[in-house]
Amino acid sequence: MPGLAKESGHMYQVTKTDEEWRRLLTPEQYRVLRQEGTERPFANSYYA
Repeated sequence: MPGLAKESGHMYQVTKTDEEWRRLLTPEQYRVLRQEGTERPFANSYYA
C-alpha cells in the first residue's frame, strides 16, 4: 500500500503483516480495508 510523506513528497511502501493490521484497525476497518468488505448501509457518520 503506497503512502506519501507530506514533508518530503516521496512515495514509500507500507509493509505490515495481517496481524499488525488487525492490531491497528478496528474489526470493521479491517474487514472493509483488508478483506474488501463494505460498510453497512446507512450506518456511517454522514447519514443523518
